[in-house]
Amino acid sequence: MNKQEPFVNTGKKSLLNWIEHMDVAFVDAMVQQQEKGNRLHGNFTSQAYANMVEELNKKLNMNLTKSHLKNHLKTLKSGFSQWYDMFNGISLSRFSWNADTQLIEADDTTRKTAFNDAQTMTRGDLRYAKARALKIMSSLQTFEG
Repeated sequence: MNKQEPFVNTGKKSLLNWIEHMDVAFVDAMVQQQEKGNRLHGNFTSQAYANMVEELNKKLNMNLTKSHLKNHLKTLKSGFSQWYDMFNGISLSRFSWNADTQLIEADDTTRKTAFNDAQTMTRGDLRYAKARALKIMSSLQTFEG
């Protein structure tokens, strides 16, 4: 699978593979809709989704649907929940988020242990440890709860 191609044909259906610029545009669109008051009780309104679909389709030159956005929001939230405590400085691990450098920091012992642990992790476990996800995590704090 080419990681830079958003749509991947698997034979029976076409899967949408969100790439970095798509994630950034989606998070920006969500922030705008929340600022406009189109997110009530933790959920985006139908109008918010309609606005985001229209904006993203124009910006990305794609044919996204409300379902694409809802499914990807679930994916982003599940990935973000793994990092939430670290971003807020309440993680029990020895990793921390540095908002100035936009990097995760750890002491030498912690890094060595994490590297050894990563050798046994599955691809799914490591998915949100990618740099592209970290670029949008601080924006996703807006959507906690």
